[in-house]
Amino acid sequence: MLFESWAGLLAPREFNRFALRAVRRTMAKLRRQTDVPLIYYVNQGSALMQSVADLDVDVIGVDWRSPLSECSRILGPSKPCRATSIRLPCLHRRRSSNAAPTSCCRKAGRHRDTYST
Repeated sequence: MLFESWAGLLAPREFNRFALRAVRRTMAKLRRQTDVPLIYYVNQGSALMQSVADLDVDVIGVDWRSPLSECSRILGPSKPCRATSIRLPCLHRRRSSNAAPTSCCRKAGRHRDTYST
């Protein structure tokens, strides 16, 4: 998994100009050197889905704040997406901590899209 913690702060135009080329080179090199599934994750990257839709990766990771159904629609039927949640127990009541994953999965509408914590 290539985890981009800051790229999601860029607008699509700046991401395409400054970051996407490096991402493509990195993923191409990984694709040549390994046979493990490649996952590309951009923290807060829902605005970048069109930019990353054609990356040579197996899965696009999105954060829990991104609407999985919308990301899935933009990525198209051939590119699975995976939503990820980093839970902070001190910020959630135990009873409501499963609400985001359940809602996210229900809205996704495709079995190959997943949600993990």
